[in-house]
Amino acid sequence: MRVSPCCRVFSGLILLSVLSGTATAVAQPRPSGPPPGAKRISAKIPDSIAARLPKTPKMPTGDQEIFTQRDARARNVLGYFDCLTRTVKASREGLLGTVPAAAMLICVQEKREWRGVVAEPVNQMPGIAVRAQFAMRGKGVLVRDPVDTFTVLATARGQRRAVQAKAMSSGPASLSPVVLPYDSYLEVLYVPVPGATNTTLFVGGDSVIQMAPDGSRELGHSRAAPPITPLTVNTGTAGEALIRSTQPQVPLVSELVAARALLPRYRIVKLQSGDYTFTLTRTAAPAVGPADGLWTSAAR
Repeated sequence: MRVSPCCRVFSGLILLSVLSGTATAVAQPRPSGPPPGAKRISAKIPDSIAARLPKTPKMPTGDQEIFTQRDARARNVLGYFDCLTRTVKASREGLLGTVPAAAMLICVQEKREWRGVVAEPVNQMPGIAVRAQFAMRGKGVLVRDPVDTFTVLATARGQRRAVQAKAMSSGPASLSPVVLPYDSYLEVLYVPVPGATNTTLFVGGDSVIQMAPDGSRELGHSRAAPPITPLTVNTGTAGEALIRSTQPQVPLVSELVAARALLPRYRIVKLQSGDYTFTLTRTAAPAVGPADGLWTSAAR
């Protein structure tokens, strides 16, 4: 797996693993009830503790829910790529000021706005310091607005883990890690960098690492990943494009990324799987960032 140069980050994150064992005990007769005078203990978790526990992520059911979840990730992936590309460009042009040698360029969402953050590890709490912020407003602007340092720190840890991970797939396209924090976990998703050529797109990769919300430990790691596959962009009538999914039902996240990445060039993009035709229609004029669009679907 080749990682895009702009996404290289510092290594050194120590991963913790918890080993569990089993013990064997001699069976004892089970008492029929509590001893006389004993108080019955409630199994209900106190509200003060329950409020601090991570929320259990809702698993999608049915093709439509799976599609909606994957498309939400695709939108976040494109926003992340756009933010990272523009932040790196602003840094090279000197718009972010002097960037410390140990700093990292991190992209996070703050109140639905993507921001490129120059962050530097520090010894005192919370362990990271924000040196500059580049907001994706218009052509981009340097801001001093508050930003959630917890999210910045978690994303930094996710980036470190991303470059340490064993390659899940290989092929003709570069895979780039995208770090996306959610309420109850942090996700590292590998997808091909979009926009290879006008006629060919690469999809696949799609391997996932899920980590604790603060990025301190790994919760799960996919053992297999779809191979990197080139997709041909077929153009029909003016302003329309068609690509064919590698999946029988719901397209991959990387395929939805590829479809949305075509919107600046085509007004309508159709993505066909074995069972469905998904049609993406542009709802906003092409701008600096990825164009917006709405999906409709029909059984084939």
